[in-house]
Amino acid sequence: MSNEHSENQASAEKLLQTMQSLYGQPHIFQQVDCKTFHNLNQAFYRQSQKALEKLGFRQIADIEDVTVSRTNPAHRTFIRVLLSGDRTTVGACYQFPLSWLVRLFQWFGLAPKGGKAIDFETELSNSSFLITSNTLEMDTTADIPNVQRQQLPHNTPIEPLLRRHREKLRVLGKQGIQPLKMNSYQDIEAAQHRLQAIKNNYRASVGFVTDADIDQTATDRQQQAAETLKQAVRDVQTSAE
Repeated sequence: MSNEHSENQASAEKLLQTMQSLYGQPHIFQQVDCKTFHNLNQAFYRQSQKALEKLGFRQIADIEDVTVSRTNPAHRTFIRVLLSGDRTTVGACYQFPLSWLVRLFQWFGLAPKGGKAIDFETELSNSSFLITSNTLEMDTTADIPNVQRQQLPHNTPIEPLLRRHREKLRVLGKQGIQPLKMNSYQDIEAAQHRLQAIKNNYRASVGFVTDADIDQTATDRQQQAAETLKQAVRDVQTSAE
């Protein structure tokens, strides 16, 4: 076995292990003090909070996704959580980290980016979720059934991002699908666990990493690197069966 093949296989194994860590268990969320996070762009969080408050949101909590942080301890995952005035939409501000997973893709010649992210999330009456975010260039994972995802460019301002989210909610409402309301942080965390369960169940059913995940990370000029990674992942998945 060549050194290159061995390195590809080892990287594929690490990719699968990381995805299993992210999608093989319920996530642990804990409320935290932003001052204990030394790598944060504090201005981004303050400005995003102010913009959301002007749109009727109120801050609920600052939290850490401990499960995600454990995969990338050097850049812990800090999230500022706000709730809309009608209590149907959670606004989340966070820094999409340049994680080990991203660095792995870059090692293969693929190049997803880290950055500052805004998410709007609504749980729906048909047990699905609507998520609208500015992560088009950052989160390149494939879509998941029962999670309707609208990804806009990273430079999309908060107000049109929210407008797009609410426009989709109106369309869904005409189909008889209504947003569920939340009243507290406990309600928000419970909804996050339900969302994570949808993601976990789907990921487990497809072996945690799919060709689509890798294809969406690659540009047209990176197809050879994508094919190399897909084959390495398939080899590891087959050997584990």
